[in-house]
Amino acid sequence: MVLRLGGSVIVNNGATIFIQVNNAGQSDALVTGIRFLLSTDMAGNNVEFALVNDGSAYNALRITCLHAPSTPSAGNAVIAFWTRTGYTSDLSTDFNAFRSALISAAATATYEISSGDVLLSVPGWNSTMTVQANVINQTISFLSGGDVESAASPPFLAVNGTEYLASTIQAWKNKAIGDATGGSSTRLTSNGLYTGQVQVAGAGTDIWGTTDGFQFYYQQLTGDGTVIGRLVDMPSGGDINPWAKAGLMMRNDLTPGSINAYVSLDGTHGQRFSVRTAENGTSSRTGNDNTTRPYWFKLTRSGNTFASYSSPDGLTWTEVASPATIPMNHTIYVGIGVTSCNTSSTITTVFDKVGITQ
Repeated sequence: MVLRLGGSVIVNNGATIFIQVNNAGQSDALVTGIRFLLSTDMAGNNVEFALVNDGSAYNALRITCLHAPSTPSAGNAVIAFWTRTGYTSDLSTDFNAFRSALISAAATATYEISSGDVLLSVPGWNSTMTVQANVINQTISFLSGGDVESAASPPFLAVNGTEYLASTIQAWKNKAIGDATGGSSTRLTSNGLYTGQVQVAGAGTDIWGTTDGFQFYYQQLTGDGTVIGRLVDMPSGGDINPWAKAGLMMRNDLTPGSINAYVSLDGTHGQRFSVRTAENGTSSRTGNDNTTRPYWFKLTRSGNTFASYSSPDGLTWTEVASPATIPMNHTIYVGIGVTSCNTSSTITTVFDKVGITQ
């Protein structure tokens, strides 16, 4: 089904739905799957839920309980559990595998009315997430597994040992490019669950000139696409080089002199869009003086045209500089690039909301 602005659909216990969301100004047409495991009140009565499309301004669908027409005189809150998988193109040949995976994966939820105990089990990327909790006491007695319900890394669903996901979403990798030893990347967790944030520490000579030295957190992109993310934290002052950089990159290959496009916060010098249009050639950059954090960045590719954007809220975007024409390969490398502009020490940055669409 297509859930348009202002529309809603009713879902109940055990329901599995696939929804394509189209909003004004939205260029993509992606489908997400949502599987409701349990929705009940504290007396064990089934409760209907509605999935509502409030519009692209909120960047999400809203799930709401359908309440009785009068205010309840007593009782406890409704509880609901559901799981979802990654996005896939509506017309993609991957959709059947995507649909089968969500329906077949052994996700379970049980609720004991008298005690308030809940057991939830959902297949995750690295392991199955298991939660034992009590809704009356609002306590968690056991939690294991992770990588579930993350914007940056949608969960893989394991069906009979096979992992299914839209082919455009791949595992992130980490590599020091050029002279940049000591860097790392870490997915941040809380109580064993991925928070959607990634911490990238980078040393290196710079992302500039004819060769680069930096830490790269990346995956591959084939054809046109977009990488987007929010820079949450980046150190400054003291011994930090004023040209230290953190941002989003599209790169032809993993050699130090690769052609590339890079939108970033360049220390105390503001936002910059830098490019190298020839292998081992010189770099150029333009931009603005905005050094605000947190701040969103976006980098897009359409053919050989690369465009850079920034935003205070992830909704209203402004070009950092004019688009550039760069003759990159059909398959390139995209992700986060961080350099301290110092080969003997790193800077540690934090990004969230990182994702790639193709």
